[in-house]
Amino acid sequence: MKKISDLIQSNNEEVQLILRLSDVNVKKTTSGDDYASMIGFDGVDKIEAKIWNFSEELKDVLVSGEVYKVSARTKQ
Repeated sequence: MKKISDLIQSNNEEVQLILRLSDVNVKKTTSGDDYASMIGFDGVDKIEAKIWNFSEELKDVLVSGEVYKVSARTKQ
């Protein structure tokens, strides 16, 4: 499992992390679609994260302070 510090040099790479999420907020894109913005913490480092194409079912399970196994694609 990767850590946030491992992502510094990665671009367009599929990664999996274990993160405690905080500051989870649902916002609107300029086109009016929902997305989630949050901070992920791996025990050492923090990273800003977003979930695009955010669905209604995720609103009920995504909770600040909880720990999640996250699959993501990196982007510089």
